[in-house]
Amino acid sequence: MNTKNKSFKNKIIFSIVIGVVVLFLVSAALYVAQNSCYSFDFDIDEGWDIYIDNNLEYSNADFADVKLGKRPKGTVIDLKRTLDERFDGGKSICIPLYLSAVDAYVDGQQVYTYGHDLLDKNAMVDSRFHFIAFPKAAAGKELDIRVIFCENNSFNGFETASVSDTNTIRTSFAETTVCSAVIGVFLAVLGILLAIVSIMEIFLMKFDKRLFSIGIFSACIGIWINLYYKTHEIFFHFFRGSTWEYFLLYLAGIAFCYMLYDMKRNVKYLSAWALGCDIVFAVFFTLSSALHFTNILHFPAVLSIFHMLVVVCLAVMIVGSLLWDRVDDTQNMIMAIALIIFMIVLVLDIIRFKLQRYCFPNSHLIAKSVIPVGALIFVILVILSYLMYIYESGMSKNEKNLLMKLAYHDILSGLFNRAKYEDEITMLEESELDYAIVAFDVNGLKAVNDNLGHDRGDALLKNFAQIFKKNFEDIGVCFRIGGDEFTAIVIGNNIEKIDEALANIKNDEIVRASDLEFNIEAAYGVAYKREKPASSVKEIIKLADERMYEMKFEQKKKNPV
Repeated sequence: MNTKNKSFKNKIIFSIVIGVVVLFLVSAALYVAQNSCYSFDFDIDEGWDIYIDNNLEYSNADFADVKLGKRPKGTVIDLKRTLDERFDGGKSICIPLYLSAVDAYVDGQQVYTYGHDLLDKNAMVDSRFHFIAFPKAAAGKELDIRVIFCENNSFNGFETASVSDTNTIRTSFAETTVCSAVIGVFLAVLGILLAIVSIMEIFLMKFDKRLFSIGIFSACIGIWINLYYKTHEIFFHFFRGSTWEYFLLYLAGIAFCYMLYDMKRNVKYLSAWALGCDIVFAVFFTLSSALHFTNILHFPAVLSIFHMLVVVCLAVMIVGSLLWDRVDDTQNMIMAIALIIFMIVLVLDIIRFKLQRYCFPNSHLIAKSVIPVGALIFVILVILSYLMYIYESGMSKNEKNLLMKLAYHDILSGLFNRAKYEDEITMLEESELDYAIVAFDVNGLKAVNDNLGHDRGDALLKNFAQIFKKNFEDIGVCFRIGGDEFTAIVIGNNIEKIDEALANIKNDEIVRASDLEFNIEAAYGVAYKREKPASSVKEIIKLADERMYEMKFEQKKKNPV
């Protein structure tokens, strides 16, 4: 690559990096700002009496001060408070609770229940936002929200509980999740379309595995985002999505590693590492799914293992890309940038997740994941890398085709050259086809070169080549095999058209020569495989040459000049 092209490519890469960074910062700012918008009437994080296994642990507490620590499955937590006049008029509370069965009572009367059917089966109980409606005259009544841990360490603290009108509370909830929902739907639809397109290519005898893996990864992450943020609860109140949330997240790991393997298959160590990671993720996915659906060990219990696998896989791929991959390859450079960005986003989000779950469950600052924005940027960059791969592959294919053309074409005449001629002879030797060889030799080339110059000699050859091609390319394959020697190979039923083509060449020679300062005339000889079925191709060629020289001798007798 010359310096100018390399400089231009570096500018493109630099522009992409700057653009992605700006897009990421703007998107993150808008995302955080949107998710910071408050759509509920008010919060009720304060004033709770919290009982753990019937023991009062916190009195008149704020959720921000509550630390549950590690609690086993079966732990019962009661959140109690007296409702004031703000709860009158048909209000509901929206409270996020994780992996727990929930009951709600107002003055001892049950107004809400969730998860006991799953708990009784030892199945995983979903994490979800619980929408609990109060009676219209709620002031002065006692609220008791009972939470039963369905997994070990279901959660460590309580997130913000919000109140709004019963008729609008789901709309209020939707307004806080619209950004992540849009990103999730976009990635899901994009991924499904890419997967469908790659599958449809099977009918074209080509299955694009890279495009398919990108599509599956994008679809898994897109659907996962909506399940993680529980946006499906806006429309499907009773859909239990946590199982599929983990299922798709773990499945995305397989698609992600295969995508890396396909992109790095030409880099020995990286492709081996990516393939190994893919196998590990596949085993992890299979075992965790089997344990989950048999209710031996549910998906959340192995989430930390998944986090560790992702970080290790990404870290090695990034380091390996920088050490072993070609830095002047645009698609690999874009992919390296995508991996670095995604790695940073994932590490930050894993840290955020751990802090939010175990240290600061009530913190608004770390309540929202940056995965949606990071995944969006990553998928866009991966698709851009794929497009560059297609472009560079196309360029490489075009260059290869050009080299093939140069290798098999004669530049002066535009016909196939002797190398191609030899290949065709070899193919004929190995076949049982009926064929004919038509050998030509242009008369007067030396005289034209000596008397008019070599440029006019070239003009003679070009003019004859055009006549030859015009009459024989539709019935056979045309070659220039030497200075003034041309040959046509005619196969099958087209053999019957040879005499007509030769007659047309004679007429065209006369017509073309009338506008030139030299004559155009060629001697020719035709030999047929059917004449000597047991003979080799070279023997048929020799017979055609002998007949061509006989004609040339007769032409010289008529015109000795």
